[in-house]
Amino acid sequence: MVKLKKISKFWLPPILWVLIIFLFSSRPTVVVSEIYWPDFFFKKTIHLIEYGTLFVLLYRAFKETLRGDLLRLASIAFFLTILYAASDEYHQTFILGRTGTLRDIIIDSFGAGLAWWGIWQWLPKAPKKLKHWAKKLAII
Repeated sequence: MVKLKKISKFWLPPILWVLIIFLFSSRPTVVVSEIYWPDFFFKKTIHLIEYGTLFVLLYRAFKETLRGDLLRLASIAFFLTILYAASDEYHQTFILGRTGTLRDIIIDSFGAGLAWWGIWQWLPKAPKKLKHWAKKLAII
């Protein structure tokens, strides 16, 4: 029973996050601004955030439920994040008004990479309060 609780605690968030990404990708695109650059910047920032978040959630789930070298677990989380980004871009090719692009997969991968860098390089040097929250959330 304890193991099932632990698995649901750490695997339910990435599963829900993937579903949220899928649902938003299933909708026609929305124009944020009539001017190209603000619209582009907003949408690509969302890509960075959503796939950075997915990486963190997957890394956390692997770290807390599997045994192994943290670098290996982070690499698997990174690979799965990119794989999901590619599948999501492919999925968007079937949605009216949407397209799947290699550029978005690269941006998504960059978001995951930034999250990985943040966890491994920045968080250990972060202020105590932030490290405390990261430990409490089982990120580090």
